[in-house]
Amino acid sequence: MRCLASSLLLVMAHAAADSPASVTEDVQNNSDGITPKEESSRSFIALPIPLSNPALGSGLVLVGTALYKPETASQPWVTGVGVLGTDNKSVAVAAFQKADFDEGRFRITGGIGHADLNLKFYGIGAGAGDRDVAVPIEQVGNAVIAKGLMRVAGDFYAGIDYRYIDVKTQIKSESLPYPDLRPDGIELNSTISLLGMDFEYDSRDQPFAPRAGSYATLAARWSRGDFGSDFNYDSQNIAANHFVALSDSLVLAARVKACHVGTGAPFYDLCLYGAGSDLRGYEAGRYRDHALIAAQGELRWQFAQRWGAVAFAGSGGVGPDFGAIDKMLPAGGVGLRFLASVAYRVNARLDYAVGKDGGSVYFSLGESF
Repeated sequence: MRCLASSLLLVMAHAAADSPASVTEDVQNNSDGITPKEESSRSFIALPIPLSNPALGSGLVLVGTALYKPETASQPWVTGVGVLGTDNKSVAVAAFQKADFDEGRFRITGGIGHADLNLKFYGIGAGAGDRDVAVPIEQVGNAVIAKGLMRVAGDFYAGIDYRYIDVKTQIKSESLPYPDLRPDGIELNSTISLLGMDFEYDSRDQPFAPRAGSYATLAARWSRGDFGSDFNYDSQNIAANHFVALSDSLVLAARVKACHVGTGAPFYDLCLYGAGSDLRGYEAGRYRDHALIAAQGELRWQFAQRWGAVAFAGSGGVGPDFGAIDKMLPAGGVGLRFLASVAYRVNARLDYAVGKDGGSVYFSLGESF
């Protein structure tokens, strides 16, 4: 689920930001340069965006998106659709909506998508990733993601979320050098249905390129047959980002992440190292297990009005539980930034990251975290 859901979320994320071409914005000038107009800034987009990451390869995301801010909203609303296609014949399509109401008291996020992905399965555990032997798999699935939050006090939010996905997995190899490279039969054609509780703390000064504040999330989810799932298990995810402005042009960003998935979960919904923001430099899914920890820091330097550069490094690992994580997976790299949306401070990013297994190039919209 995490590979497929992460890919759908990748399409949604691209559809939730805009880029230098084919974009219209309402902006104004001041002594510091270009800034958004109060409450009325809008960005519209319809264009292809290059994509590169180790799991899916290189390709394009075609997006149609709108960023706008209604009078009663505290943050920009995002409405978007996206289609992904890569050189390894992976495709995905998704629609996405993010909104808040009553001056930020209520936040909702929703998405729906379909994906047909060509990936690699290395097995489960750090040792399986280290042996560098994988079988090609094709995963076809549909996903629905929904979350609703309410401010309970100050910068604290609480709410519920729901995730549904049906997955059909085909092993595209007759040769299996290790028996653990063939998942259990039910995992090859199954449905996941999870209901969860979500908690957030958000004191960032802006959502897309923060210079100060913190953003922390805690999600506890339950997969049960009563919800329509084929598996009974629990999962917990916690992450925290913190941002400090060192000067007008330098920002230090830090992130920690922990994931735990209980027994009974299918191979595709375990904790995946390299997925999402944790960590660049690793193929998502090569290292997977029931527990994951990761930490990283990034120095962000804006050296011109619309140009910036970053340097980042981090480490983490996976294991059957937190106490059994004994092999670290370090990564580091550098990147270039272009301020794609002036109105909402959305950067286009190009990163080169190196992990223990080699280097990877990433091109995307929005910061990694």
